[in-house]
Amino acid sequence: MLRKFRKSAVNILILFLLNCAANFFGQNGLSRDIGFLPEATMGRGAEYVAIGNSTGESSTFFLFGIFPISDALNIEYALSEAVQKIPGGQSIVNVRIWHETHFYFPIGRVSVVKVEGDVIKYVQPAELPKK
Repeated sequence: MLRKFRKSAVNILILFLLNCAANFFGQNGLSRDIGFLPEATMGRGAEYVAIGNSTGESSTFFLFGIFPISDALNIEYALSEAVQKIPGGQSIVNVRIWHETHFYFPIGRVSVVKVEGDVIKYVQPAELPKK
C-alpha cells in the first residue's frame, strides 16, 4: 500500500515538474482569433489621423481551472488600455482581437483577451495633413 502511494506521488511530482518546465521554457496554452473590427467606436464619418499602433489586454485567473479569482474578462478595458498607451489617442481602428488560455497545472489557468490596432485622433478637416 505504501509503495503504491509513493509511486503515485512520484508520478504526480514528475507531471508537475514537466508542466512547470513547459511553462517556463515556452508558451503552454491555446490561442485563437476572435475577430477583426474596423473601428471600436462609431466615428460617423469624422476625419481622423492615425497616431500609432498599440496593444491592450484583460485577463482573469481561475484557481484549479474552475474558481475565478480575479475580475472577469473585459474587452472594453483592453481597448481603453490600448488607446491610453498612445498620448492624445481618442479611439482605435483596424482592431484585431484574440483570446489566449495559459495553463499552470495544477494551480490553475489564465484567460487573456488581447487587442491590437491603430490608435487615432479626431481632427477638423482644416487640421488634416496635406496630401
